[in-house]
Amino acid sequence: MFGRAIPGRIRIQVHSLKHNHFLKREWERKLLQLAGVMGVEANPITGRVLILFDESAVTADQIGEWVEEIEEIYAMAEESGELTKAAAEAASTAEAWLEAGEYQEWHARPIEAAIELLRTNENGLPSSEINQRLARHGPNALQEAPRPGWWRLFFRQFANFMTIALMASAFATLLLGRVMDAASIFAVLLLNASLGTFQERKAEDEAQALRKLTAPTAKVLRDGQEVEVPANTLVPGDVIVVDPGDQIPADARLIDCWNLEVDESSLTGESVPVRKKSGLCNNDTALADRTNMLFMGSHVTRGRARSVVVATGMETELGRLFALIQKQPEESTPLQKKLNVLGQYLVYVSLGISLFVMLIGLLRGNPFADMLMTAISLATSAIPEGLPIMITIALAVGMRRMVGKNALVRKLSALETLGRATVICTDKTGTLTKNEMTVRAVSTAVKTWDVSGNGFAPIGQFTENEQLTDVKKEADLEWLLRAATLCSDAKLLHNGTEEWEAALAQGGLSSFDEGWTIQGDPTEGSILVAAAKAGILPESCRKPWERLKETPFESERRRMSVVCRDSGNQCKLIVKGAIEDLLMLCDRVQVDGQLETLTESHKNLIMEKNDQFASRALRVLAVAYRPLPDDYDPVGEEGEMDEQNLIFLGIIGMIDPPRDQVKESIAHCQKAGIKVVMITGDHPQTAAAIARELNLLSDGGRVLTGPELDQLTDDELVELVPSVDVYARVSPHHKLRIVASFKKRGEIVVMTGDGVNDSPAVKQADVGIAMGRAGVDVTKQASSMIITDDNFVTICKGVQEGRSILGNIRKSLGYLLSGNLGEVIYATLAVLIGMPLPLVPIQILLINLFTDALPSIALAMGNSIGDQNALSLRSARDVTDRNLITQIVARGVVIGLTTMAVFSGTLALTGNLMLARTMAFMTVCASELIQAVDWWRNDEADKKHSSLLLQDRFMTGTLAVSWAGLLSIVYLPPLQGVFQTVALSPLHWLIILAIGGSISMLTRPVARLVAITGQKLQVLIQASAANRISGRFQQPQTAA
Repeated sequence: MFGRAIPGRIRIQVHSLKHNHFLKREWERKLLQLAGVMGVEANPITGRVLILFDESAVTADQIGEWVEEIEEIYAMAEESGELTKAAAEAASTAEAWLEAGEYQEWHARPIEAAIELLRTNENGLPSSEINQRLARHGPNALQEAPRPGWWRLFFRQFANFMTIALMASAFATLLLGRVMDAASIFAVLLLNASLGTFQERKAEDEAQALRKLTAPTAKVLRDGQEVEVPANTLVPGDVIVVDPGDQIPADARLIDCWNLEVDESSLTGESVPVRKKSGLCNNDTALADRTNMLFMGSHVTRGRARSVVVATGMETELGRLFALIQKQPEESTPLQKKLNVLGQYLVYVSLGISLFVMLIGLLRGNPFADMLMTAISLATSAIPEGLPIMITIALAVGMRRMVGKNALVRKLSALETLGRATVICTDKTGTLTKNEMTVRAVSTAVKTWDVSGNGFAPIGQFTENEQLTDVKKEADLEWLLRAATLCSDAKLLHNGTEEWEAALAQGGLSSFDEGWTIQGDPTEGSILVAAAKAGILPESCRKPWERLKETPFESERRRMSVVCRDSGNQCKLIVKGAIEDLLMLCDRVQVDGQLETLTESHKNLIMEKNDQFASRALRVLAVAYRPLPDDYDPVGEEGEMDEQNLIFLGIIGMIDPPRDQVKESIAHCQKAGIKVVMITGDHPQTAAAIARELNLLSDGGRVLTGPELDQLTDDELVELVPSVDVYARVSPHHKLRIVASFKKRGEIVVMTGDGVNDSPAVKQADVGIAMGRAGVDVTKQASSMIITDDNFVTICKGVQEGRSILGNIRKSLGYLLSGNLGEVIYATLAVLIGMPLPLVPIQILLINLFTDALPSIALAMGNSIGDQNALSLRSARDVTDRNLITQIVARGVVIGLTTMAVFSGTLALTGNLMLARTMAFMTVCASELIQAVDWWRNDEADKKHSSLLLQDRFMTGTLAVSWAGLLSIVYLPPLQGVFQTVALSPLHWLIILAIGGSISMLTRPVARLVAITGQKLQVLIQASAANRISGRFQQPQTAA
């Protein structure tokens, strides 16, 4: 009737308990009233009752007698009908509770009350009611915010100051009658908006397709039959059945369960599966502690259960969080902010110059209408109309490159922001690590071996003291690995099949280092992989053995037991589990193939090895066994197996190892000035061990836990975050605080996440990155980028691409603005001196096309040339800084002055206005095209590889097209008349090329002068501000 294996525990079979939930509560209530009984859990699925008792107060035999008496009482009550009446009274009590109860607190209700309120029963809903309930509650799906339409996306591209300023300049140009100029600006703006709209919609479509790769289903009871239906058709009142590996399709209240554990890490952040049981919880029970509830988006890791759906779609806990995320406003990116500021400066400066020129002209007696036209022309010339499309193309090209690097960028601006990142907050499991448990060490009672290799691929070796070990010559080690393999249910698959052993024996197994996966528990899978590294293949090992009986792992027992019989009819009981519990069950130990009495000395040595494994953050499993009689009959054995008097074999230490190349990527990030922070729900010791292995935890770095973080104020955390490298045992609100603290310090924060609990922090970060494989839809929706391989290395590639794009934007911006500034300078000088304009409008349009737009786009599309580790060489500079502005001013001044000198000199010497304009036109074009090459190699990384310019096909192609077009305009008679040019002689070309080629040399002294002038102005401004502040403090003293 009952089985007993552990002192103070007894498990009793009660036949009347099966499928009777009323008796479940009655049995628990009755037994807990007995003296010496400390805990009771009745299971109506198996009909067994687990009783924990105090052996000093009561014996197992007494409890058995009490159970028999209670069984007789309930049998008599059932015959007389009293039991049925009591059950009806219980249902009536539940109904009364419903009328006065709190309807939203499902976890605090009796299951009868929940079922009554939902108007269902334990056999599920009739199919006839489903459509009515679907119409009332809606589909069981998260309702995403309506996607912006094409027109909304299109007009959103105009929502920045620079584009608005360009539109204003286009209208002003149109009023001046320069239709071609206005048309070119409008065309560029329309092309830019169209390109940005197309790229953002395409990225969103790809993300949508990624979310639809899996269409979840659910097992549900309808009309009393178990059927599988699409999860989005579930309704409140449905009774669902879940098994290991199933995703919970909706929020549900447990009806009954057996050994149920659920991974709720995606919702609560708890890294360890939660043990579930039916029963009541208090009204104020926290979400993570509601053990009688199942939540949408979590996964069953062990056991089986029936539960009734209480909420679907947006009414679930997941849906509420999703709705909260969608309400968070989006912030402007650093690039958008910088461009808005830059646009304002350009408009103000151009208006100031235009008004100054107009005032000078009016003072000289020029007509008002002419000076107004001139002022507007100057103002429109100062604003680079190619800038928006240049930035859009740079980001779009980067997006397409990232697709090939396993990253889907959902927003154009995200990649640029990623390039500015100064802090990366990353999860550990699956991002820094492989999420593939791997055995690192194995120990018997007297020897220890290290195991090489990472992940599920069975590639590695056993070494003792760095000496290679032949496992077949180590009897204890070989039997330890075989026993652990026999006492496991996992399967090692290659390309999705178990048939790989036969193919390996025939020499036909391809790609041996790839395609390995585990079906079942990953901890057991790591044991199979370790055994395979020793030549003990799972199928070959298990084939001679027949499993006669098993007791699966339970959290109370903390072990798994199996009885196996080999082909020689020898039976063995094999147990694996927690070392502390297993050692208590052992009385012998195997040493060099011989059995010895397990002494305290042995135990101390074993626990010392366990401590060594723990110091390496290894998860430890112990293995033991005991021979059984050859005539062992599992059918005749009732209750739990006798697990006493075991023989200790050894311990196995495993860990989720770091991914390949992650250590190198972290080093590149640190060298580039990016702080990498690990944020995990794991134990601090485990997190610290992985961090040290990756060189992420510095000597002065600190590991901060969630409870410690709770003791800090927000200001204290802001001061502390620079010195913390690892955050362990953290919850979702901790992640939000960490991100907020970094942002308060002015950092650009990248946050990775895969679970629902990560989504608020992912949304709050400057760049939120979701995991494509392990990530849930809510987090992907909150993110601005999705990593399809869940690899930290890909994030580093994104930072590298972002910094490359920032460098390209800097080059293009410097190139465009220096050319435009030169144009403003020589036009302004001509007006002030009273000379004709050096260029006619059609020539300015050609400059905008051949020497502004095309080279700037080529610069924006450029690749990182040369060193592939450009991340560690290229600093995260701002798009516009003092150095860039100095270069722009210096180059613009030189281009403007040299162009004016060529124009005025040619006009003075020849008196030919058309020749002078042609010389000025080609001087500007040659200077800017030569400057394009100089800007291309503007960074130190590119100067080392100047000879590789020919490898940049965009730049070389642009230069070839531009030069061909310009030469055609100068030498083809039909085009000469249109563009008002004349043919140039070799002497003319010598002057033009000499001036264009000397721009870089002439720029250096001018740049130094500009820098010195800027520094002096800054000192004067600071001194003036200091004097004003000082004067405010001195005024009261004077009055006194």
